[in-house]
Amino acid sequence: MNINKGNVLNKIINARELRKSLGDVLHRVQQGERFTVVYRSRLVGQIVPCADAAPESFDLLPQDDSVATQELLERLRRQAAQHGISVQDEVRHILQQAVAAPEEKLGDLAVRLFSPAYDDSELVLPAREIPEPLEFPE
Repeated sequence: MNINKGNVLNKIINARELRKSLGDVLHRVQQGERFTVVYRSRLVGQIVPCADAAPESFDLLPQDDSVATQELLERLRRQAAQHGISVQDEVRHILQQAVAAPEEKLGDLAVRLFSPAYDDSELVLPAREIPEPLEFPE
């Protein structure tokens, strides 16, 4: 259950659920969520993010100084500049595209790619004769 208190959404969690999923709850608090703890049907406290704690983040860019990495970063900078966004946002966009579900099914892709080579006509199979069954000596 959730309660809305002045534009802040609090999730109500009982003590047993809190005990079982403490790690997950703490991670969600780090992300900005708030929890109200209930014990024996009574509100007993709140778990809220610290005011000075920033949400957890990680650096999407490689940190080594190799030539390949520097070339990659330079390509990312140019691509981000073309799109008018930061390099971090460009990397996020690339990652989102990479993990997104494909929009086109494999069969549809094959038809789209290979139909023009065959003039969009239906494949005509030649007529086949059914062979006579083999006879085996007894």
